[in-house]
Amino acid sequence: MAFSKKDAVEIIVAFAVAWVFYQVLAVLTGTGMPLVSVVSDSMLHASSYDEWWNSKGEYYSGIGISKNDFAEFPAAGGLECGDLLFVVKDAAPETGDIVIYSKPGTGYTIVHRVVGINDDGYILKGDNNAAPDPLVRRSQVLGKMVFAMPLLGAPRLVLYYIEGFVTGRPLNLGGTCSLVRL
Repeated sequence: MAFSKKDAVEIIVAFAVAWVFYQVLAVLTGTGMPLVSVVSDSMLHASSYDEWWNSKGEYYSGIGISKNDFAEFPAAGGLECGDLLFVVKDAAPETGDIVIYSKPGTGYTIVHRVVGINDDGYILKGDNNAAPDPLVRRSQVLGKMVFAMPLLGAPRLVLYYIEGFVTGRPLNLGGTCSLVRL
């Protein structure tokens, strides 16, 4: 079966529609990144909530976040590699919110939870990380997660891995998840 001119037109139209949809979504949500894929294990809870809290809860208790407080946070059970996040611009994320921020000098965006707020910015931490990130300025925050859709972000991971293979620069985002689990 030969590839026809009609097939090419359909593919081009599909990409154009997807691009327009993304641009409209960006305008409606107020952020240039309305859909974000989770590309690392930094927000992973590999066990039950109670087991996760037993291994990671000391940090949160030390900063005044109880187990019950955390259980009320968005995505209290964590996020998995390959989840697709719907993101909106929020001028004032609160403790417990999951935000997306740009990491200076890397070209990467990071998905972490707000664990503290001060006059200079936000204290963010990946649920699975041992320590918080360096202070994140308000201007670095691109948006706040509204909800997550499991595994719908996996195609982006595949594209990252293909890009790494083609360019000879393997994907290295620090704690990157494995496609094998997907």
